[in-house]
Amino acid sequence: MDVIYEPGISYRRALQIDKMWAESDATGKLYAEVMGMAALKGSERVLDVAAGTGCLMQLLAEALPQGQAIGLDRSAAMVRLAQTKLVRSRASQASVMRSEGEDLIFKSSAFDAAFCVLGLYHFGDPLAALKEMKRLLRKGGRLILCEYEAPADPGLRAALTESFQMVHPDYRFHTGPELYTLVSDAAFALERSATMRFTFDQHGVGGIPMGVHFFETRFMLERRGDPDLLASFDGNIFRPAGPMMHLRGALSFTLLRAVKP
Repeated sequence: MDVIYEPGISYRRALQIDKMWAESDATGKLYAEVMGMAALKGSERVLDVAAGTGCLMQLLAEALPQGQAIGLDRSAAMVRLAQTKLVRSRASQASVMRSEGEDLIFKSSAFDAAFCVLGLYHFGDPLAALKEMKRLLRKGGRLILCEYEAPADPGLRAALTESFQMVHPDYRFHTGPELYTLVSDAAFALERSATMRFTFDQHGVGGIPMGVHFFETRFMLERRGDPDLLASFDGNIFRPAGPMMHLRGALSFTLLRAVKP
């Protein structure tokens, strides 16, 4: 599932990405874990940073009948599609707007919770972004963060980073401890963390979050003739198995909840 995009993405491409998100088992399981970790009570005011096509926003709207959900994204096409979906579902307590950079357009202490799901790569300075999210939270407000878990092999991690940065120059992979350190450096108090592993055995990359870019990384390693890194990729991400690009593998995600002291 190709979710790395530039702000100039077309509306048609946004529709394609939304369809891939909607059909992904991984997405559904991941969002269920995110919502469970958030433990919303129904009346909070929450922010979704890097809201994309609004898949999480729809769940937030359902979970907040007496509250409010606001989503931010840097892509005008994504914002347009997300807002259209919310209007169609009559989610009057939810809205999405365009926002660029680490400076977010709200007063301090305006939200009870902030979500950032697979979105830190949008920011050239992730620590500054987390500090800005903290500014927007009231005292005791919660940050819900979810990112890919970086592979343990440093060579594979470097290859993945190089490949992903061809599309998005700021992309980086974090280990769980690195995310915990970022959150701590932003002056949050970590409350809870978990690792979710999504396994797959399927034809093609459809439904695999950022599957296109993982496949491109493997192709890059094949072209370079690096058998050790290729074996590491096959053991840690996925490997072709048989005809029609049948793939077997797994991806891990770090989820955490932190609070503004």
